[in-house]
Amino acid sequence: MIWEIIINAAGGLALFMMAMTMMTDGLKLFAGNALKSILQHWTSNVYRGVLSGALITGFVQSSSAVTVATIGFVNAGILTLHQAIGVVFGANLGTTVTGWLVSIMGFGFNIEALAMPLLAIGVILNYAAMAKRYQGLGHFLLGLGLFFLALSILKSSFSGISDNFGNELFRANDITNTWLFVFFGFILTAFTQSSSAAIAIILTGVSEGIIGINLAAAAVIGANIGTTTTTVFATLHATANARRVAVCHVAFNVITGIIALAMLPLFVLAVSELGHLIGVKDQPAPLLALFHTSFNLVGVILLVPFSRRIGEIAEKMFVTQEESLSHPQFLDKTVRQAPILAIAALWNELDRLYNLTCELVLMAIAGRSKSAGIVKRHAEAIISLGKSINEFATGLSMENMTREQAEELTSTIRTSRYLEDVTRMAHEFYSLFQSADEINNEECTALLEQYLKVTENTVNIFFSDNSEQAQKDVKLQALTDYQKAYQDTKEGLLQITIKRHLSVDEIDELLDSLSHSRRLIQQLLKADSRIHRLRNGEAAEPKDQDINEDIKGDEETASDAGEI
Repeated sequence: MIWEIIINAAGGLALFMMAMTMMTDGLKLFAGNALKSILQHWTSNVYRGVLSGALITGFVQSSSAVTVATIGFVNAGILTLHQAIGVVFGANLGTTVTGWLVSIMGFGFNIEALAMPLLAIGVILNYAAMAKRYQGLGHFLLGLGLFFLALSILKSSFSGISDNFGNELFRANDITNTWLFVFFGFILTAFTQSSSAAIAIILTGVSEGIIGINLAAAAVIGANIGTTTTTVFATLHATANARRVAVCHVAFNVITGIIALAMLPLFVLAVSELGHLIGVKDQPAPLLALFHTSFNLVGVILLVPFSRRIGEIAEKMFVTQEESLSHPQFLDKTVRQAPILAIAALWNELDRLYNLTCELVLMAIAGRSKSAGIVKRHAEAIISLGKSINEFATGLSMENMTREQAEELTSTIRTSRYLEDVTRMAHEFYSLFQSADEINNEECTALLEQYLKVTENTVNIFFSDNSEQAQKDVKLQALTDYQKAYQDTKEGLLQITIKRHLSVDEIDELLDSLSHSRRLIQQLLKADSRIHRLRNGEAAEPKDQDINEDIKGDEETASDAGEI
């Protein structure tokens, strides 16, 4: 008999967890971009962040999903750490909605009568709806129907325990039992990776009279702390920002848990009195749901004023890997599942790659004043970062992407390859210096120094913030100056050869390096054109005719090389 009860309870728990996952996934699909929009526009301060976190978590029924998504938003640069702290605090409050749903709907109504219509409607929408949004709604309703069926199975299983062992099984309120139930709640949540599943079991146990209200409250505290394990696991190998959010999440739950545990008898007494006012004094499940909401609300009230200080402490706990240029600062697994977040993180990483590439080119142009070894290591790190960007981009699934998102992803890969070309060709500036030193011709050296001066000015203008219209005009003028400098240098070198001051082999080597440096500028311009659109919120993929209209194209470069 006992094994039958255990097997039924395990099956009910498994069904409950599957139902919660279906509800969360369905609502995220139904909501579409609303989650990003809410978090972007409703989190201007920590109080609005708390409200947003509570509402979204109450809607999607998963604090872990909201917290992990928030980490992704921070990595993508959509939210600051301070904004994320408010959302995380609010998510802990919003997750208590599940307890109310279980305690009121699960035990106060005919569960099967609720479940069957929801399952039927969910199946119809899931298979008949053409739009993905309504398929998501169908998925949610299916999950909700299974949610109620799972509660029915859990209730039946716990009823069997009560019938066989009596209803005084776990009621001794000594300190040992209290800590034991805190540990039980923590382990149950860590094992199932769902505080909602753990709280559903605790609520079922208290509703059947197996667990006393005080011990059940202790288990809820443990479950509340246990939900941080999901965040910790998600950020084990994540970026520094992701781990900072995780630290804030753990800090809130642990501090709130300690406060609730230290004042447990007073909390339970206050909740009982409040339950009497709202008419649920003799209903242990709603009382426990009220306790869950109350101590999280107290935690929010007490800790929100210190949220900025908590964030400052978290920032000091982790040192970013700035010294390692090849390490992505915005890309990790927390943003992979959401195309919007993944592409935003990719654009941030690409902007960083662009800046590093411009720095490399300027270092290479500096030539004699820079160590070749430093430039080489810098280039290797940039190429490694570019590969990480491409691997992340190509590893994303396009199934759930819109056409615009797929085009942005393609543009990201193309821009990264342009910058890789620039990085690989940066050594051509060294070749120019090296060849000039070997030739030891003053006229040749003067030509190359003037060319490199104009090139350096052009790259510096690319490197600057190009958000202003006036800056666009400056860039156009710089490109005109560069094109003239290139032609003047090329013609000057040819004239020196005609005068027999240089051999054909020497001029070939110089003109080859010169042509490659021009190709570098072309590739940098293509990347700059896309980065420009990124910074100004324009279309990610410019038209071909918009690129290089002030500098000759690749085919003309090849033609020049042939003439030489």
